[in-house]
Amino acid sequence: MTEYDSVKSENSATDGHSEYYNYKLSVSKKYIRILLLAAALFNIMLLLPDLALIDNTSTKISITIIRSVYSVILFIVGFSSNRIKSFNTFSVIISFLEIIALWIFLYVFSRYVRPNLLIQAMGLMILIIVFFLIPNQWKYLLIISVLGTVMFLTCAYIYVEPFALSDFIATAVYISVTVFLCALSARNSEIHQSNEFSSKLELERLSTTDFLTHAANRYKLEETAARWIAFCRRQGLPLTLVFIDVDDLKIVNDRFGHSIGDCVLYDLAKLFQAQLRSTDILARWGGDEFVMLLPNVTLENAMALTERIDITMKEQTFIDGFNVTCSFGVVEMNDSTDFETLICQADKLMYERKVQSKNKEQYELNLP
Repeated sequence: MTEYDSVKSENSATDGHSEYYNYKLSVSKKYIRILLLAAALFNIMLLLPDLALIDNTSTKISITIIRSVYSVILFIVGFSSNRIKSFNTFSVIISFLEIIALWIFLYVFSRYVRPNLLIQAMGLMILIIVFFLIPNQWKYLLIISVLGTVMFLTCAYIYVEPFALSDFIATAVYISVTVFLCALSARNSEIHQSNEFSSKLELERLSTTDFLTHAANRYKLEETAARWIAFCRRQGLPLTLVFIDVDDLKIVNDRFGHSIGDCVLYDLAKLFQAQLRSTDILARWGGDEFVMLLPNVTLENAMALTERIDITMKEQTFIDGFNVTCSFGVVEMNDSTDFETLICQADKLMYERKVQSKNKEQYELNLP
């Protein structure tokens, strides 16, 4: 992900499901490297009982090679885990590693001369518990655990001698209960975490959104503008700010009522937002004032945008018998401009345009 995409993603609207999995990925990255490196070392340590319990030399060599290669894979994935950009990709990689671990366990189990069924079942249950402790999608965990249980019982039926039906049934019950309890716990934990994250996300949205127009509020604009200004300055990209004032909103409120005035503000915000890209910011600055922050947009393109908005407003009827208009102030960032300066300059230009427009209307009214 480029720096531009990183800044953009903080501003883009995504669904809560995707945001939750992005959150899980960021949390998982904090400790998955340590977990995978520890697993790689533990996998090598398992060579000690394997070599002690297996007599065949060629089998010892093959198991040594398999475990060594798997540990190397774990090391590589562990050190490159920060490059993973989506939780779906992360889940697929982790699931693939777990399937390999399961295959190694079953392969070694099948090569023991006289494997103890209950001891090996305990090993599988520990392996399943470890799987559920590693962040992954619940459906993948369930599939891998059920698949591992079926494969283990199949291997036990084939390779364990002497075969005791009572031990086999007990093993099947123990493993099945372990899978069920782990799956139930993981599912409940997933639901709880998802609900908790959704509540947190909603609180964050409410704290950064204007309740009337659903545009960003002043706090959100100031926070986002600081990042975009810094980014555009580093990359040598243009950045433009548009200050918008709704003309004669007080007259609308006095003549038609504040509820109609609120509807006008809401409809205007929808109209403005429809003209913007996902990287642009629309915020309500004050009662009848809006601000548009336009990263990577030149002054000329921003002025063309305001003209399109002006034309669209004239084509749309907000109140029967009353024309709703806006005044715009457009400024472009230079090498030393900060956000407060942009706001002041755009506000000043907007006010000058508003005065000029009113003077022009007065002049036209006085014509014979």
